Parts: sequence; C-alpha cells; structure tokens
Amino acid sequence: MSLARTAVTVHIPPLYCPIPPAIHPQSRLLQERSVRWLATFGLCGTQKARDQIFGIDAADFVSRLTPEADHERMQVFVDWAHLSLLFDDSYDLLSPVAAHHARAGFAPIAVKIMRTFEAPRSAVLSDTSAFTPALHDLAHRTHAIATPVQLRRMIEAQRIWLTCVAWEIEQKTAPTPPDLNDYIVLRMGTVGGLASSSWIEILNNTQAAETDMASPRMRALAEAAGLIVGIDQDLYSYGKDLWHQQHDDTPLLNIIHVLAHAYGYSAEEALTEAVILRNHVMALFLALRSRILPMADPHLARYVTDLGHYIRGTADWGLHAQRYRNPDGRNPNAIQINHAFTNTPPSDIFVSVPPAIAWWWDQAT
Repeated sequence: MSLARTAVTVHIPPLYCPIPPAIHPQSRLLQERSVRWLATFGLCGTQKARDQIFGIDAADFVSRLTPEADHERMQVFVDWAHLSLLFDDSYDLLSPVAAHHARAGFAPIAVKIMRTFEAPRSAVLSDTSAFTPALHDLAHRTHAIATPVQLRRMIEAQRIWLTCVAWEIEQKTAPTPPDLNDYIVLRMGTVGGLASSSWIEILNNTQAAETDMASPRMRALAEAAGLIVGIDQDLYSYGKDLWHQQHDDTPLLNIIHVLAHAYGYSAEEALTEAVILRNHVMALFLALRSRILPMADPHLARYVTDLGHYIRGTADWGLHAQRYRNPDGRNPNAIQINHAFTNTPPSDIFVSVPPAIAWWWDQAT
C-alpha cells in the first residue's frame, strides 16, 4: 500500500469467490430512470449531488444482486438504494465533533423513516427535507409490490441497518475503535447486509417459508453474506478512508484499522488478516449453501442463489464504483485498488473466529 498527498493505492490479496459474475440486462435503463426520478424531487440539483449519484451507480449494484428479477420491481430498489446511500453518505465522514452533534438527532429520523415504510401516510417526516417526498413515493411503491411478509422482513432489516448507523455515529465520538468482535456486529449492520438481501424476495416476487428463513442455518448463511460484503466494502473503501483522514482529519473506522489497533499490526498486516478472515467466511458460506440448496424449494433456492450474487455482485460493483475511487467528487481515480479473485479456497474453514459469529460454524456440520 502506498500513500501520497494526492493519491492512495491499495493492494488487496486475492479474494476467494468462485461465484461467477452476473448482471441484469436492463442495468443502464434502470440507472437512467433512477436519475430522472431523483431529479423530480430536486435531488440532482447540484454538480456535487450528480457526482454522488454517478459514484453510487445503484442500478449496477441492484442488477448484480438479482440478475434474473423483474426490472420494474428492481426500479423501486434502485431508487431506494440511491436515496439510502445519499442519506448514509451524509453521516459517513463525520468528524468527532460533527458526530457528537449528529447523534442527538439521528434516532428520531431513523424511527420516522421506518414508520414511513410501515405506514406511508403517517406524516411523521419533516416537510422541509428534500428526502421526504421521495421517501413517501418509495414507501407507496414498495407497498404496491410487496406482500405483507416480504414487507415485514424488509422493514425489520432496514431497522437493523439504521440502528447500527446510530451505533456507528456514537463510535465516531470515541477515542479508540471498537474491538473486533463488536466491529463485526456493527459492520454487518452498517453495510446494510440484511437490509439489501431482504429485497431479494420482493424483486423476484418469491416468498420462502418462515420456518426456512428463520432456521439457524439460513440465518447464518444470510449473516455470513452480509459480513463478506461488509469486509469487501471496507477493503475497497480503505483508500477513500485514508484519503479523507489525510485531507480533512476524518477518523478511521474500518476493519483494517480495528485489526491494527487490536493486535498491533501494520496496515499491510491488518489488511492481509482481514482478507484471511473474509476468505474463511466465504468458504463457510459455500459450505452452508451446499447443505441448504439440495432441500430448498424454488422460492428458497432463488433467495439462496441470489445471496451468492449479492456477494460477487457487490464485489464487482465496488471495484469500479467511483464512490471508492473519487473520494470528494473532484479527484477522479485518486484511489487505485489492485486485486483479483481466486477460486482456490483457504486450507481449512474451521478457524478461530470472534464469538459473535462462531455459532455459524456449528450450522455447517
């Protein structure tokens, strides 16, 4: 890894991912529609906002998540992904002082967002926010396409995401990073692991049985997918995080920084350890998947298959997304990310892991 005043290059060891890439053929149409939708609510009014939306490119992400889904249903999630990431970005790069001020007001906003999804006409959000009419529109459209069960699963997953964002804001005011065990729980939430995968059934118009979705093995599979995505995004965003630390003193909160602080690693050593952990969780995901798929009905099989697409698709999206390469919208390719995938698994999936996720390995036997 090299760090200069104007550029950052991050070298990532090979990521184990034997899942082939896939993308929906309507990806570009979905993006064009979403940009027009955002513009109707005044959310593309500045060059900075347009650069943010270009950097997010939510249609590419969603098209890789559910490459065989109905594109009209996918449009709803593309629009929500753009809106939610714009919202998330407003809290992502807070200084400790800004985080101190933000934490007091975040909880009411989070609760009101969830209530709007639960009851679109609840009128709890501020009329002065540009996000409010867009969120109202999304809530109505989501209710129109989702079954009550799909809607409940999605809302509960969004609630986990927002709860963990609140924890993250609080953590930004702390003098030291959390330990690895806490960070893993935090990161699974802030990356929106379940918040994203909860849309798979809505987009495919499928609904797996509650007994299947709530089983420990399925929970472990879905959580493992979320952690893999969270670590991958930490790897891809590490250069951006370093860039902002260098230019505006934004504190680091990233698995690499957490590992370095906890175990005294250099940055390169911590990055390598993060990839080792990630690759072992990937091997576990595949082992769990191989236990579930042979007995899965078509609805569960679609969900499980798209969890794999979620992992590979988010990695492919993250590799080229400008949000990780152009940290402030004014420095294209200020961040260089070098890495490749590998089909070679780690030697043993049953390794020592943090207690917060150790129970996953019990489900593979």
